[in-house]
Amino acid sequence: HDVESPLFLYLAHISPHAPLEAPQDLINQFRYIPDKKRRTFAAMVTKLDESVGRVTQALKDKNMLNNSIILFLSDNGGATNGFNGNVASNWPLRGGKDTLWEGGVRVAGAVWSPLLSGTPRVHRGLINSEDWLPTLLSAAEGLKDEDVNKFDGFSQWDALNKRGTAPYDTLLHNIDDNRKIRALRNGPWKIVIGRTYGGQFDGHYGKLSGKVAYDPEVIRNSTVGRA
Repeated sequence: HDVESPLFLYLAHISPHAPLEAPQDLINQFRYIPDKKRRTFAAMVTKLDESVGRVTQALKDKNMLNNSIILFLSDNGGATNGFNGNVASNWPLRGGKDTLWEGGVRVAGAVWSPLLSGTPRVHRGLINSEDWLPTLLSAAEGLKDEDVNKFDGFSQWDALNKRGTAPYDTLLHNIDDNRKIRALRNGPWKIVIGRTYGGQFDGHYGKLSGKVAYDPEVIRNSTVGRA
C-alpha cells in the first residue's frame, strides 16, 4: 500500500467463531481451564490477538500508526449454545446471538488512536453499527454538513474524542415482520416483543463460578499489547 494514500482496512475475523478449532499446542497452554471447549475458545482468542498484533505492528513499521484509527468490536453477542454455539459468555447480560436481549446485541468495543485527545476512558453512551461510517468520516474531516442527513447513523467522533455525550438515547434495534420480533431502547429502558427460536436462548448463560484472577500485565504483554 502507498503510505501517502488513505487506507481503509476491514478485517472480519472468523476466530473466535464456531466451529471451535485451534492448534493443539496452543490449547495445551490453557490446561488450567476445566472445560475442554473453553480451552479451545481461549486458544482461538489468543490467535485473534496475535493477528491484530501483526496488523498493528505492520502499520507501525510503515510509519502509519500515528495517523490511524483502530476499531476493535464484535457484530453480535456471543453464541452461548445452540446455533453456531461457541461456549461464549455474555454474563451478566440476558440472551445470546440472534436474540434482541442485551446479550445478543450489546458488545464491548475499543477505539485506539493517537488522534484521540485526553487519557484512556470508558464511553458509556449508545453507539450503533451505522454510526461508524459518519464517525470515521468526521475524524478524517471528510463529513460535510450537507451530507449529515444522508447517513442512517450519526457521527460519534465528538462524543469519543471530546468526552461528550452520545447524540441520541433512543435506539430502534430491530423490526422483523417475518419473525414478529422487535425491540426499542430509550435511555436505561428497553422493550422486547417476540421471541427467536421459541425463546430457547432468552435466558442467562455463562455465569462464572468464583472470582477469576485477572492479570493486567499479561494483557499488556500480549501480541497486540506489545505492538
